[in-house]
Amino acid sequence: MRTSWLAIAAIAGCTTADDARFGERQQADSTATYHEVFSGTEARATWGDQTTTLNIDLFQNSSTVYGGETFVFFQYGVADPTSLVCYGYCFYAKWTFLDGFGQIPRTDAQITPGAAQLHTSTTVEGFTTTQCTYDQRDGSYVCTTPPTGTIDVTWNQDGFTSDFATGTSRQETPNFTTQTQGTFWSNSARASGTVVGNAFDGAYGSLADTRNNYVTKSFTRNH
Repeated sequence: MRTSWLAIAAIAGCTTADDARFGERQQADSTATYHEVFSGTEARATWGDQTTTLNIDLFQNSSTVYGGETFVFFQYGVADPTSLVCYGYCFYAKWTFLDGFGQIPRTDAQITPGAAQLHTSTTVEGFTTTQCTYDQRDGSYVCTTPPTGTIDVTWNQDGFTSDFATGTSRQETPNFTTQTQGTFWSNSARASGTVVGNAFDGAYGSLADTRNNYVTKSFTRNH
């Protein structure tokens, strides 16, 4: 395992400096999960309502150093319906998050400019899952044995938007901080499927390509 999100490197002609950059791949420790520099494609999706939330990120490296390497990260959260609290506004204070990340076989995923397919399992060698419950009322954080299962997701470009992005984006949840830094092009897409038995449909997502730019991606565990 490594330590945080996605980064993307030039597809052709890696130099010695490029090799050194790719050599920075680190083993996971107690706080950091994954960190890598990539060149390639990515499929992302976000979905949720008042009591559920899902984030999934799939990317493939097409560099000459680690070509074909494929990585997936997901987080599925469910609120405890008995934990509704109101302070001028109402929210659920207790959530259980199922997180999973790891390298998967290249043949388990395909990403193109118009569509993406993911079919894999949390039981593949090297994949890590955790399930933890966080309660804002008392600050408790308790982890239990996570369930295992398949991850089946389909993305299809919807033609609504095409984006160019450069810079840094950051998102924090009780379990993870995720960050992307770099330049890439993306098309909006809709995603549907199941993640370890949890079904979703119509999730907003994107299909991205770095076009030979370096993009750095990191997933950092907060606990």
